[in-house]
Amino acid sequence: MKKLHLSIRTRFCRWLLCLVTLFGLWTTQAMAQNVNVSGANAGNGSYATLQAAFAAINVAANNGSGPIAVSLVNSTTETSTAVLDNFTWASVTVTATVPVTVQGTITGAIIKLNGADNVTIDGRIGGSGRNITVQNNSTAAATAAIWLASVVAGNGATNNTIRNLELACGVTQNTASFDLWCDYEWYNYQYYF
Repeated sequence: MKKLHLSIRTRFCRWLLCLVTLFGLWTTQAMAQNVNVSGANAGNGSYATLQAAFAAINVAANNGSGPIAVSLVNSTTETSTAVLDNFTWASVTVTATVPVTVQGTITGAIIKLNGADNVTIDGRIGGSGRNITVQNNSTAAATAAIWLASVVAGNGATNNTIRNLELACGVTQNTASFDLWCDYEWYNYQYYF
């Protein structure tokens, strides 16, 4: 009788392990379909968050690559800032295929162009609409939806276009929270809100 009990327990454990593994694979596949990257020398693929997609683009192998296309196909919840660093690609264009929200609760910014040049974030689908919302739910001071930063003085994010987006922060603007925050370099930006 004892041997039969172990056999049933063993079968149940194996069945449960298979179920958990299949569920894990299913959720990983489902989550990895929010952001698609193409046109890069390295990092092409599907990612769960914009931060993960930008981290994949931020490799030295992408110097000289492009144009790089980043397509938001579902909304994302960011747990850390999506930072695009200073590399020499032809261009990076972020667009959406359906209306999406890129949100998180982050002290700092949801998206940071850290000296990144030739970046376009375009909320239009088919040439119209505001279909990308960037929302920082943090109530801390000095937060932003998008931050265009300079790596050092004289090395700012240049030739960037931010177009047709909905930007929101969790704090009223008079308490040092910003929808769009730029520092050091104030040239070659195009904003269409």
